[in-house]
Amino acid sequence: MRRYDPGDKAALRHTVVDEDGTPTDATVAFTYTPPGGDPTPLTPTHGATGVYDVLVPAPDYGVYSWAWSVSGTIVDFETGKFYVADNDSLLLPPLASFDLFVRKLGYTPTGPEADRAGDMLDAASTLIRDLAAKTWVDTDTGALQDVPRRVARVCVESAYRAFGNPEALTQRGIGDSNKSFDRAKREGGEAVYLTKREEDDVLAAAGSSTFAAITLVSPYSADQLLDPWVEA
Repeated sequence: MRRYDPGDKAALRHTVVDEDGTPTDATVAFTYTPPGGDPTPLTPTHGATGVYDVLVPAPDYGVYSWAWSVSGTIVDFETGKFYVADNDSLLLPPLASFDLFVRKLGYTPTGPEADRAGDMLDAASTLIRDLAAKTWVDTDTGALQDVPRRVARVCVESAYRAFGNPEALTQRGIGDSNKSFDRAKREGGEAVYLTKREEDDVLAAAGSSTFAAITLVSPYSADQLLDPWVEA
């Protein structure tokens, strides 16, 4: 989830393609919902074939949701979110302390190593905040506030992986010194990343979830008898 500063405009683009993957024009609508507000339509601009753009005003703090709706010869629906938060991520304190990182590392790094460890904690914290759309920082004091234990743990684990493998290698061949990047099957082989399990842990700690709760009603319920031959 991408972060914007208050007052920015979120530039969003949707490209309509046919079954062959060729951009094609269609009827495209866009709506967004500001924090605590109602869905608001916004007319997209149409440049190249199949390409539609919008600039979403984002003056308020919080999470914004958006939706593209495509109709006509091509039918499609895409949703997403972004959030608005104050302060540059580099100015926010890391979500895990240096002491926690030292306990994981097993020794206390000094000099350039200590600086690199701090950079890894900052980078991991930025990934987590962007995913969770929360800063866990008091807006008045700038101090950490109510950071869940699992979030601090994920921050340390991500930073620790990057600290021990700064080149983001998946394997190395000793003979010709062959190197393989794209670690954890992530594009670019970035050194700091979150695993799928860690992403789920962060979302759960932030009060979000990728799963929806579904209530199933038995056809033999004593409270409600359902006819199995009647289409639901």
